[in-house]
Amino acid sequence: MENVRKRMDMELVSCNRRLQKLINRSTFKYCTTYSENLNAVTLEKKIINFCKPIYIGLAVLDISKSLMYDYHYNVMQKHYGDKIELMYTDTDSLVYYIQTNDFYEDLKNNNNLLERMDTSNLPENHPCYIAERKKIPGLFSDETDGLVMTEFCALRSKSYAYILNGKEKIKAKGIRKHVVKNHMTFSDHKKCLFEEKGENKRENVSIRSFNHQLTTIRTNKITYNNYDDKRVVLEDKVHTVAHGHYSLKKDELEDDWPELDEEGHNWTGEEKGLMRLLLRE
Repeated sequence: MENVRKRMDMELVSCNRRLQKLINRSTFKYCTTYSENLNAVTLEKKIINFCKPIYIGLAVLDISKSLMYDYHYNVMQKHYGDKIELMYTDTDSLVYYIQTNDFYEDLKNNNNLLERMDTSNLPENHPCYIAERKKIPGLFSDETDGLVMTEFCALRSKSYAYILNGKEKIKAKGIRKHVVKNHMTFSDHKKCLFEEKGENKRENVSIRSFNHQLTTIRTNKITYNNYDDKRVVLEDKVHTVAHGHYSLKKDELEDDWPELDEEGHNWTGEEKGLMRLLLRE
């Protein structure tokens, strides 16, 4: 959704007198010089017309979360119980590890699963194929087109790799396609995750335009980074918990203010816990 606050007025000026007038205005933002007698003056708008309902973006994200949570807890987890594990999630997608003989056989034999799926992308001879549900909002589709995902490795949001039908598939937001295709591998994802290499950089080559002058730029961009600030990664590097999870609170209290455990203080365990709580407040 467009942010109307960012709208600007721009005027091309070739007259020095007109240029000086625009620069003296209170709405003057900046000036770009193209030549001795041509300048582009950028001005902020005096009046902003809020004609774009930006709150729709917030509403859509909240509705999406409700739909995703309902599908995860009331459909998938309710059906599979402890035989299903959520490996990765995004705004509109879920990656599951399911312990079952045949997921599509489960779809075929359970209407509560099949009625929430859009199976129009499966082969026409597939037993779960239903063409009438194509692109219906609110239904989930199988992005693997019926193939089997054998391995999956996610480093952080928008950065993961998996092996599908023996072929590597890599998703890395913000990285050039030729870098993803020629320089990134699934094994490198696993090394970054488990061997604590931190971050790895690759050279990106791009053509940019500055003041209508084309320039070739070489930049080093992070391709692998195992730091995930959206979740708390546990010691096994596989499982994560949410920030503020109850299992973390005890460890956090023990790590804060270690001077309470120094020699010379006759604190009981209950007194130490109470003192830490008071200090945190």
